[in-house]
Amino acid sequence: MQTRLIYNNKNLCYSKPPQSYGPNQESIILSVSEPIQNTIVIVVPSSRRNFSQRNLIRQTWGSIRIINKVHILAVVFFLGGQDAPGDEEVDVAKLEAEKSQFGDIIMGDFEDTYRNLTLKTIMVYEWLNAFCEEADLVVKTDDDVVLNIFKLTEELSTWTPAVVDSLNFWCGLHLEETIIREEDSPYRVSPEEYSGNVFPQHCAGVGYVTTMKVIQRIRKEIATSFQGIKCTHEDVFMTGIVPLKINSDGNEPIRYVDKIYEWIYYVDYFNINENILYLLQLIQQPANETLDVNEFKKRFEDKIFYLILGVPNFEKVYADMWNLLRKVYRKEKEITIRIDVL
Repeated sequence: MQTRLIYNNKNLCYSKPPQSYGPNQESIILSVSEPIQNTIVIVVPSSRRNFSQRNLIRQTWGSIRIINKVHILAVVFFLGGQDAPGDEEVDVAKLEAEKSQFGDIIMGDFEDTYRNLTLKTIMVYEWLNAFCEEADLVVKTDDDVVLNIFKLTEELSTWTPAVVDSLNFWCGLHLEETIIREEDSPYRVSPEEYSGNVFPQHCAGVGYVTTMKVIQRIRKEIATSFQGIKCTHEDVFMTGIVPLKINSDGNEPIRYVDKIYEWIYYVDYFNINENILYLLQLIQQPANETLDVNEFKKRFEDKIFYLILGVPNFEKVYADMWNLLRKVYRKEKEITIRIDVL
């Protein structure tokens, strides 16, 4: 592996009964009597200091293990092993306790910085290849995203073995994205990282689905062809630059299925439109008193990845958004999720 693991759990993807997330929460199994169609693993790159985001995921969509004929083997968080220089020091004892309690954290021997996101995602792909080959599909998302696990698994349950064996990314596709070269920008990409005038087509990092076959191809290509400087924009590098190299060598091509309008939604507090206003007003109601399920589905029917941006009281909005999705998509009587922040 290119990344040395300083904390690992090799057994996360082994088929086993779902674990409990503490005395107040238990993993949820829905539709357990149905035969399993596909198995998935969900990977979440996370910052060391994002304790509450990880806890929110564990107690909301991350608590579900079997639903819609899909078995979710694990939800796994990937962190760097050291704080960034100049950052406030993370409570190491608290992090150790979290690792020990939940066992769902993988940690690499590098600084946990924005510029190291590519290194972190390489670690994700290497870990999947080494310890999670049992999964049919991989779902990647971020720790500020509310994942509509109901809609996601409903979609994935229809995918045939031929689809699962394909070389596809299903994602929000970015085309001809401008490259920032300014020295003082945190998003700067040097010509050594990538020399083109625009980025190659690539997936939005907020969320995508791919196959283990793609994970293995990309991991192998990085080990073979990308030993030097790598583009620090992880979504560009992993889902754009490396596939471009693979496809240029006459191999069976990696393909993209664009889902940017169907799957991805930005709940952006600083760019409010009619739909965002509707959504924010709805989730602020204690029990969604005015919820019209048909109206909600008309506006957001196919959305899977809800990125929460700039909202005050992030934890409450996140939990309320999850409870809204439960009420819309679950047939059972709604039970409000209790959020116990670590």
